[in-house]
Order: sequence, then structure tokens, then C-alpha cells
Amino acid sequence: MKRESKFFSALTSVALVLFLITGSVAVPILCRGFYYSQIQALELPRETGYSQEVIREAFDEVMDYLVKDAPFGTGELKWSESGRDHFADCRVLFQLDFRILEVSAALLAAVLLLTLAGKLRLHPFAGRGPCFWAFLGLGTAVLLLGI
Repeated sequence: MKRESKFFSALTSVALVLFLITGSVAVPILCRGFYYSQIQALELPRETGYSQEVIREAFDEVMDYLVKDAPFGTGELKWSESGRDHFADCRVLFQLDFRILEVSAALLAAVLLLTLAGKLRLHPFAGRGPCFWAFLGLGTAVLLLGI
């Protein structure tokens, strides 16, 4: 059995926090069905004067731009330069979120595989493993943001 690693234990805690935060952001971005269901729930066709199909097409084009590197578009809806610039900024943030999610998931997978193979043992700080510290840190951050 390998010696306990304080570095990898701390790294695992940080990777887990990053994975949970970026995953929480990525899931709603990638689940278009949620947004589609809101079109009728919020009575957008009645409120905007646009049909459900027009709203959905505009949403799909914007999301394709943000997520799939497609050209910017909003279907039949008008847009301004400042609006397009806003979505360009969002695109950078979405891509950053996805990269951090990928890296944190890869780190967690590597630590899991090394641990299962017996090549790595995580150090339990104060008798607690990395998951405890990750959830404590995440909970503390949420509490501080709430205050």
C-alpha cells in the first residue's frame, strides 16, 4: 500500500468542489427540454407575440452559438450589437465552465482509479476524507453567499 498523500487528498477536495459547481452550471445549459417546457409555462407566445416555434428556434440558435461554436443567430428575432457582445461574453464563460468540468472530472477519475488500484491512499485530514472537506467548503461558501 502506498503512503497517504496529503497533496492528492487536498487536490481531490478542490476537484470535487469544482466538479459540483461546474456540473451544476452545465446541466441546465445542456438540458434544453427544461427551457422548452418553460415557453408554455410562462405563456411566452401570448406575452411576446411570437409563436412557440419562433421562440424555440431563437433559443436553439443562441444555445448552438454558446455551446457548439455555431455562428451567432436568433432566428427571426432582432438583435443588437450589444446583445451579440453579451452572448460572446457568455460563450467564453460557458466554455470555461465546460473546460473546468472536464479537468475536474478527469482528476477525480484518475484519483479514483489510482485509489482502487492501490497505488494511492488519500490522507484523512483531522480524520475526515476529501469528500467531507469538499462538502464542508461548498456548504460554507453557499452559507456565506446567502448571508
